[in-house]
Amino acid sequence: MRLKRHGARPRGEWRGRRHEGAHARVKGAHARVFGMPPALAAVLALTACTSGGSVSTSSSSSAVSTSSSSSSSTTSSSPPPTSASSSPTYVPVKPAFPAAAKPQTLDSAAAFVTYFFKLANYSFTKPEDGLLGPLGTSTCRACANYEREAVNLVAKHRRYLSEVVTVDSVTVVTTSRDHPFVIVTGEQNEVPILETDGRLTPAAPRLPINFRVQLQWTAQGWRVAGVANA
Repeated sequence: MRLKRHGARPRGEWRGRRHEGAHARVKGAHARVFGMPPALAAVLALTACTSGGSVSTSSSSSAVSTSSSSSSSTTSSSPPPTSASSSPTYVPVKPAFPAAAKPQTLDSAAAFVTYFFKLANYSFTKPEDGLLGPLGTSTCRACANYEREAVNLVAKHRRYLSEVVTVDSVTVVTTSRDHPFVIVTGEQNEVPILETDGRLTPAAPRLPINFRVQLQWTAQGWRVAGVANA
């Protein structure tokens, strides 16, 4: 993964407290997923509007950006812990946690967010629970909902047929190394859910994504504190 710095703010950077505008921009998208079967699309869209976590208005004089495509091909035979409290140094092992996402740097923050959505794809397509929840803080409602979706899929023996979200770019838009904001752009793919009897249940339409992810540096490393529409 190649990271580079840019002097100008990226287009679409979050400026100040613009929650109302974020809600207005995704209203149409919500209308298209309401009434459908449980789907990551609904989880992503709805929790992005209501995610917990403190909001900062600090601006950026520089940005760390990376372009990537999420993947779920890496596997491991070692089971991960099922909660953040099970290990003070918890990192998931399926798919492999990148070394680039471990230090407290802005480059690392971008790598961590890229990995988080890669892990979401893994959790929903395998499926497997107990992976996403520990990477969020106790106040991250989006993280709890993502984990809940994985738990439901495992319990009902269902799974998404292929990757649900494709990440095109990940850009750090603040200079804080304690609570950085990261803008994620890409696409929610049109992916059906594979039922236990082999049927394919329509999940959600193809939609662009533009999320503002707030991270928090903890004793365990990076954790997601909140997800909102940018």
